[in-house]
Amino acid sequence: GMHPYDSIPWRKKTTLKLVPFDNLANYPWGAEANVPKVTLEKYLELDKYNAEDARLMLNEACANGTFNEDYYNGPSSSELAREYLAWVGPSANQYLPFSGIENDQSFNTWKAGIFLVCYCATLDAEDLCAS
Repeated sequence: GMHPYDSIPWRKKTTLKLVPFDNLANYPWGAEANVPKVTLEKYLELDKYNAEDARLMLNEACANGTFNEDYYNGPSSSELAREYLAWVGPSANQYLPFSGIENDQSFNTWKAGIFLVCYCATLDAEDLCAS
């Protein structure tokens, strides 16, 4: 069987967003300046236990997380993410090569740590995330 955090098989194009998990104290979202911020891992308490609803919490973090050019190059904005499309087909595959349509793009992370690898289920006509 599949590991619970493995990707499901995919058969279309998608974009990428990397969200820092254990290396950026940016949570809670929208908190006032005097509120201490913690990493996403600590905010969701996933450093203490593996919650049953962890997938839902991480999905929300993907939707609300921001691109961060200080942590990686390449797909560091929704516009730049279009240059790193993963386009799989015609057969479904669980591996998404975020290397662009011509498979000639690569990127690096600038900071050590764990990142959520978020991909968009539906793209609009301009290949921007629609969901």
